[in-house]
Amino acid sequence: IYTTQGFHARARQLLQRSHEIRIKALGTDHVSVAEGLLNQAYLHRVTGEFKEAVACLAQAKRIWERAYGARHPAVANCLFHIASILSEQGKHEQALPSAERAVELTTEVLGTNHHLTSIAQSDLGNILLRLGRTEEARRVLSALPDRLEGSLRKRLTGLAPSGRERLIPRVNMYLENFLY
Repeated sequence: IYTTQGFHARARQLLQRSHEIRIKALGTDHVSVAEGLLNQAYLHRVTGEFKEAVACLAQAKRIWERAYGARHPAVANCLFHIASILSEQGKHEQALPSAERAVELTTEVLGTNHHLTSIAQSDLGNILLRLGRTEEARRVLSALPDRLEGSLRKRLTGLAPSGRERLIPRVNMYLENFLY
C-alpha cells in the first residue's frame, strides 16, 4: 500500500524488514521469500531501479523453480515481468527470450484461452513490433483468442488502477491495429 501511495522510503523499510524475517524464519529458499521478492521488485520498478527489480525477479524465479519446477505459473510470471521491465528500458532484444518463454509456459500450464496467456502474448507481440519484426508480431497477436476483447477487458477492470492503466491501452492498441 505504501508503494502505491508514493511512500517509497517507508515501503522499502517494511519490505526489507519483512524479507529479513522471512529468511530467518523460513530459510532463503522458501516460496514466501520469493513472494516478498516480487513485492520488492515492484517497488524497484516503480522507483526506476530496473536492475534491482530484475535481480529480485530472477531470484524469485530460481526459488520457484526449485520449489515447483521450471513449468509453473509463478516462473512464467517472473519471466513476464523481467521481459516487461527490459522492454520498458528499450532493451527489446534482451527482453525477447523471457517474453517467448513466458508465452510458452503460460500456454502450456494455463492454456491458450487463459487471460494471462493472452497478456503474455500481447507483450511478446509488442516486443516483436519494437524490434521491427512485424510479420512475427502479427502472427503472435492474431493468435490471441477471439474472446480476448470481452474477457480480457472484463478481467482488467478488476485490477488495481495502476495495473489497469498500464494494460488497457496496450490491449486496445493491439485490438485496433492488428486484429480488426
